[in-house]
Amino acid sequence: MIEFDGELELTGYIQVSRPNEGYDDGGEIRFVPDNEFVDKIPIIKYGVNVEKNVVEHSPMCNWDSNAYNDFNRFSLGNLHDYDIDLDGLEVGERFTHVKITISDIISIGNEYFADIDAKLLSLEKI
Repeated sequence: MIEFDGELELTGYIQVSRPNEGYDDGGEIRFVPDNEFVDKIPIIKYGVNVEKNVVEHSPMCNWDSNAYNDFNRFSLGNLHDYDIDLDGLEVGERFTHVKITISDIISIGNEYFADIDAKLLSLEKI
């Protein structure tokens, strides 16, 4: 786990989860940065290969387990918990191009997952 100080402005694509009946009201915000911003926070998804006695990079896997990449996925909390102007962002929003400013950035990872948690300070659809 790595914690970062300060604020970071990024552009990329955002989606907001839909309600899952019986489980939650939706609203979980996920963000993937544009290409020019993917390296702003290091990926810390590594595994230990005991047989070779080395630490190895493990690529990211998407939700359907059919594509691998080196993009960090940002978890920005729940839409319902924010009291800032989110430029009309709604539950169920999919792949909307945005400019965001975040703080309280924490990068978490191991050989099975990597995630970045952050607090959304501002959002503008572009």
